[in-house]
Amino acid sequence: MGIFTKTTAIWRSLPIRHRGAIIIALPFSCLVVTLAVLVVSRQNTIETYQKIDYVRTIILDSNKLLKNLLDAETGTRGYIISRNPKFLEPYNQAQVRLPSIFNRLDRKIIDDTQQQKFQQIQILANRNINILEKRIQDVKRRKEAGVESPQTDILLLRNKNVMDDIRDAIAVFQEDQLLKLGLHRQKLDSTRKNNNLVLLGTVGISIFSYIGAIYLYSKLDWQIEGQQLQLQEKKSLLEGIMGNVVDGIITLDKGDKIDSFNQAAATMFGCQSQEVIGKNIQVLISQSQEFEESQLNKNVSATHQGLAIKALGIRKVGKHFPIEISISDLQDGNGKMVIVRDITQQTQAREDLEANLQELSRLS
Repeated sequence: MGIFTKTTAIWRSLPIRHRGAIIIALPFSCLVVTLAVLVVSRQNTIETYQKIDYVRTIILDSNKLLKNLLDAETGTRGYIISRNPKFLEPYNQAQVRLPSIFNRLDRKIIDDTQQQKFQQIQILANRNINILEKRIQDVKRRKEAGVESPQTDILLLRNKNVMDDIRDAIAVFQEDQLLKLGLHRQKLDSTRKNNNLVLLGTVGISIFSYIGAIYLYSKLDWQIEGQQLQLQEKKSLLEGIMGNVVDGIITLDKGDKIDSFNQAAATMFGCQSQEVIGKNIQVLISQSQEFEESQLNKNVSATHQGLAIKALGIRKVGKHFPIEISISDLQDGNGKMVIVRDITQQTQAREDLEANLQELSRLS
């Protein structure tokens, strides 16, 4: 409970723009995390698929190797039995295809252990081809001489033994490759499961963040509406006060431009507020040495703060009249407030008094 209260206090102390940025950052962060997970997942999946394809091509080429050797042996047997050269086509095709298969496997196999096993298979395959070649040549010689060769059975036995060794070597070779293929598939399945879990988690966090953002925005909106209502009430109160005071009240912005103008000032200067708002204060007050040295001058010191300054006001009709003004800074530091008092009657009374005194003095 204490942590929640402290967090709430910290949240309320943040400026509105910071809170808005945090609210926007929540779902955006979830989106970035989701995209990053998708990118990494896609890259890992592609790499795993490439490894699987790599192992599959090695297994496929080793099967092609065994098939060509078996076809060559079958064709050779057919030729020995029938003496028909057409049966040698699989043997001739095997002699053409085997070098390319050997080259592909040699380029693909990187592991040293697998490379040794492949070299053993290559030696056995070349030995088998040589035995088949000898059997073919033996049959040709026997056919030309018209005699039986006792080596036929010996070569046949050698060929059988070599083929058995080739089958065993390829089986061991493929067993290792199948083991790698299984590991890669397990890794692929694990990657998919992890990706699904991460995606579900990020989707859940995104939904939670979205709901939280809506709640926070709603709360922030309520707070802003409350502040606007308070400001409106204060503004209405200020306008009521300014509208009922006898003195003219003028507020200025930082550039000494008129920002507000109450009814007393409008009556005093004979113009409406919309006619002077946005204009410089000097359209209403005549230049005087005391006024130029007042706080309206940007370079003056603060010693004039709140002091009354005598000047001449300018009515809309162009007539001048004596006024007394006092200038003070607004609390937010974004402008000034000028209070203007019409001292025409006081000035006239003082002039009449001075005239009477002079007359009494003359009579005396």
